[in-house]
Amino acid sequence: MTPKSKSISRLSLFVISLSIILFISHLNFLTPLFADDFSYSVSFVTKEPFTSFEDVLRSQYLHYFSTNGRSVVHTLAQVLLWIGKPVLNIVNGAAFFTFCLLICFHGLGSFFKIKSWHMLSVFAALWFLTPHFGGSYLWVMGAANYMYSPQIILLFLIPYRLLLNPNYKKENTSPSWLLAIVWAVCGVLAGWTNENTSLALIVIVIMVIVVQALEKQKIFPWMWTGLVGNLVGCAFLFLSPAQGKRLAAAGGFGGLMQWVHRFISISYNVIRYLWLPILIFAVALVFFFLQEKRKRKKKVIDRSSLIALAPAFVFVVGTGISVYSMVGSPEFPVWVWSSILSFCLIAVLNMVAVVDFSSRRLLSHGGRLASAILIAAIAVSYFNVAPELYRVKAAFQEREQLIAIAKSDDSTLVVDRITTKCAYSSYSLFGEISTDATIWPNTAIANYYDLISISARGGN
Repeated sequence: MTPKSKSISRLSLFVISLSIILFISHLNFLTPLFADDFSYSVSFVTKEPFTSFEDVLRSQYLHYFSTNGRSVVHTLAQVLLWIGKPVLNIVNGAAFFTFCLLICFHGLGSFFKIKSWHMLSVFAALWFLTPHFGGSYLWVMGAANYMYSPQIILLFLIPYRLLLNPNYKKENTSPSWLLAIVWAVCGVLAGWTNENTSLALIVIVIMVIVVQALEKQKIFPWMWTGLVGNLVGCAFLFLSPAQGKRLAAAGGFGGLMQWVHRFISISYNVIRYLWLPILIFAVALVFFFLQEKRKRKKKVIDRSSLIALAPAFVFVVGTGISVYSMVGSPEFPVWVWSSILSFCLIAVLNMVAVVDFSSRRLLSHGGRLASAILIAAIAVSYFNVAPELYRVKAAFQEREQLIAIAKSDDSTLVVDRITTKCAYSSYSLFGEISTDATIWPNTAIANYYDLISISARGGN
């Protein structure tokens, strides 16, 4: 690659990256607070807005015992809600970009290999294939659980992924016990994020250690301490007193027949939501074996070509664990699939990366055309959903004006529901307000706006 082409490549990557940040920031601007956002905008202790980070920590201490065990991501969520929507919009836009960046890194094994078309392809995959884009990335609490959570895990996994690169320098220098201690702490944070992805994380780390052992490479102390940290963090998550209450309220683990029913239902949704990445993975795998067959005829096959498959299959197993661990859960909300999709895309990128397409002219030179098609498809899709996003935002702003008037009167309010069927709006997830002013989320909204009560006008 010439210096000029390198400069063009870097510039296009910068433009795509900046465009992702601005675009997602814009979508966050169009997305009002929703449901749990109102509950988490105030302290669980005082029910008042936060005044310091200490307030957030006290809130999360009570939250751990009373509401939910996901202390790491929910602390992050309360900090973001404390910062407030204008800044939060930009932060979430940047976070979505880093999410795409980490998927590309784990899919290619290096930040230096990432090209603009990789970023664009990952963004397009998340845009079109995430079952509920609004619930997973634009709803503040949804993003905390299903965008920030897998990011924390993927950040933690960076050194493990580097060890899977066939040409990565693995010679041991002096063992760093300081790194081992730091990675143990990071392991706790990564394992204490979200139930299904935390289990997948543990399995991925174990598989990397196994690959190292099979390759007769040194297993560094930080790899073990990181795994121990993952187990401790996962234990903190699952053994939270609040987790038991949530599980019991939702119906518990269930019995064998329920697990079979859930397994069938989940398998159907795997095909429904992940059929395209699975198809691409399968095609790339076929190309890989055809490629190896040609090498055998030329007698140039070596062990490294098979070792190159390790990253893909590590993340295939991780994807499977993140999916089918949900058999033990009585609930499988649609917005959970974003984390699963991220692992799946990493597996696909790893599989495609080991196939040599240089001899296939159409595939090797079709990047620009494919990029242009993806950009056009995203633009058309956005202009189809944008009017609905603007309508929801306008309805929310109108409600806030009514609330401002009500607060100067008797502080009780009856409003119209904000409804939509658009999957790019969190307001299509479930009913956002009830006719009963005494139940959640009405009570949370009333407390957030300092009202006596708020309820929806008539009907279901």
